[in-house]
Amino acid sequence: MKYPILIASVLSSGLLPGLVAAQSPAVTPEPTPAATNPSAALPAVTIVGEREGLPRIAGSAHVIDEADLKRFGYDDINRVLNAVPGVYVREEDGFGLRPNIGLRGGSSDRSQKVTLLEDGVLFGPAPYSAPAAYFFPLTSRMIGVEVFKGPVAISQGPQTIGGAINLLSAPIPETTSGMFEAAVGSDAFRRVHARSGGQFGGFGLQVEAAHVANDGFKSLDGGGDTGFEKNEAVVKVAHLIGPGRLELQLAYADEVSDETYLGLTEADFRRDPTRRYLASALDQFDGDHNTQRLDWQQPLLGGNFVATAYSHQFDRAWRKFNNIGAGTIREVLANPDTPSNRLFYNVLTGQADSDPNFEGDDLRIGTNDRQFRSSGVQARQNWAFSGRGEHRLEVGTRLHNDRVQRLHDEFAFEVADGQLVRNALPGTITADNTGRTVALAAWVRDEATFGKWTIAPGVRVEQIWTEFSDRRANLIRDDHYAVLLPGLGINYALTEQFNLLAGVHRGFSPATVGPSENLEPEKAINYEAGGR
Repeated sequence: MKYPILIASVLSSGLLPGLVAAQSPAVTPEPTPAATNPSAALPAVTIVGEREGLPRIAGSAHVIDEADLKRFGYDDINRVLNAVPGVYVREEDGFGLRPNIGLRGGSSDRSQKVTLLEDGVLFGPAPYSAPAAYFFPLTSRMIGVEVFKGPVAISQGPQTIGGAINLLSAPIPETTSGMFEAAVGSDAFRRVHARSGGQFGGFGLQVEAAHVANDGFKSLDGGGDTGFEKNEAVVKVAHLIGPGRLELQLAYADEVSDETYLGLTEADFRRDPTRRYLASALDQFDGDHNTQRLDWQQPLLGGNFVATAYSHQFDRAWRKFNNIGAGTIREVLANPDTPSNRLFYNVLTGQADSDPNFEGDDLRIGTNDRQFRSSGVQARQNWAFSGRGEHRLEVGTRLHNDRVQRLHDEFAFEVADGQLVRNALPGTITADNTGRTVALAAWVRDEATFGKWTIAPGVRVEQIWTEFSDRRANLIRDDHYAVLLPGLGINYALTEQFNLLAGVHRGFSPATVGPSENLEPEKAINYEAGGR
């Protein structure tokens, strides 16, 4: 675990929130003067979902702003979200590299039941075809986190049963400025983060880079690294064109982590919970992520229009211990003292060499190689107007396409003199398939305030086409379905400090893209009531 012992930080002033794509269903601001004045410098678009507006939102929303992140020095998304009601996390590596986040009782496994966004755009490797979040941006790069649950999350899909988490990255500053931060800690922990940018005439530029690494706090039998190294770099370029603003974002991230799924026996865990068996010595996660994104914003029809085109490419290979040659690893760890399991246990831990004439004590180690591609275009039109009440209306649509290609293999290894050595047996392909999804979504949501009452009806429609092809089984299966997802949120301002809220909405989670027939998407009627 990381315990920083030295932190050096140099921050320059003048960082103003002005991010085109930081959109959220929570609060839609009036167009700013800069956004409607062609002669102004690059317009600064207020980050939506500011904390001051939360009490009157007709739904459950929570904002962790830049001041909170700086105050507590958060660089682990799990620690950030622990403070949010209705959110629970399951620790895995101690650093939040691949967080397991659940909302309101939904599964936390790889955060696959949560809509994950950065500045209003899906960033999961394949949010429809394979939503498990094996990639997650560095929290140290973010200046805020928004969490939406219930009907307020209707405009963010596809996962709407639990809700959505929107990460807010740093905007291009209005004045030339920058920051540098460095930290070191136990287990050779080191973190470096730098950002610099500004506006020059009608152009804006920001460059940002972050590096986080640790040698690991677990002890591997026979010695070796159990840590990780992760890097991210982001370039943002913006240009003012008349009343509109065009912004290009390019991002790169890579990670190498010596992480494993292999656990311990109960007795070993009690003696040393940070121990790792020799059988996991070769386990390593290797991932590379690229993002290209183009945003266009301009005043339109008396409101604010934002269109975004985005593309993500994520390649990951996780080499890891899978099983023992005979029996199952679950049985060995649960009952290590039976005669046969004691033999397997001694090989797992390197206390005994494998028998070259007995395949039953071979260690099965394989690489799960997966390639993810995700792209799409989305548009939002926001209006803020008064008439019969004060209205904040949003209409949006998104066309999204993603796919996952899996190629998993497995080889037999033996333990010889405390080392893992691949034997002469041929390897096997355990998975060779591709899942694809095309999804068309549209939504409308109006947040109307009448005196002390705020009423927010909304509806989301999804049309989804899927295809799964398994090359080992010579199988191709496709499917199509559509869903209608209405919702209603109500807020009553009992006093200036205390509000009552209630809501109901139809939640949705897409069906898994796989070989199973007649697999229905998950749907649920969710209710909420409370006070804040």
